[in-house]
Amino acid sequence: PKQDMQELLKIASETTFNAISVDGDTSTNDTVLLLSNGQSGAYEKEAFLFALQKIMHKLATDIARDGEGATKLAAFEVKGAKTQEEAQKAAKALSQSLLVKTALFGCDPNWGRIASTIGASGIVCDAKKLEIYFDSICVYAKGMIYFDKENEQKAAEVLKKDSFKITCMIGEGEGEFVAYGCDLGYEYVKINADYRT
Repeated sequence: PKQDMQELLKIASETTFNAISVDGDTSTNDTVLLLSNGQSGAYEKEAFLFALQKIMHKLATDIARDGEGATKLAAFEVKGAKTQEEAQKAAKALSQSLLVKTALFGCDPNWGRIASTIGASGIVCDAKKLEIYFDSICVYAKGMIYFDKENEQKAAEVLKKDSFKITCMIGEGEGEFVAYGCDLGYEYVKINADYRT
């Protein structure tokens, strides 16, 4: 029904289209529309929202995966932030960081860039509570660096995949959020440097 459409689109957008970044910029044609003629007569609000979120998640992550010159899709999962808003702030900062994006392109599991981006995001965090994982490979936990030659190689192998997850456990509360982004490499610069209006 028309009265539900804006509400459901807003809910689904928060964790899908509003959670992706290719380069941190907004295009003038970045738009999400939900259209329905209501002719099927088959509608249940919760089931529709579930399906809408699934479809929008696929479409949104496809945009990040297909970013200009992108070679990989990264999910930036922030857990244990003081609030949901802080988790979202840190996750989005990671997905938009040029230093993080270029490290991903070079398959460099640079946990320092991850940690400094979280710190620079302005959320409540403490290095003695923070944990950083590349998929399941822990590289930093609560002040201890787990970045010997073997672990560095395992983490670098994660970054060679076409999609992976970087998880940051903040240790301050229950807030969590996942943002999505891609790497940034030579092709991105070439495409945008050659572009003419």
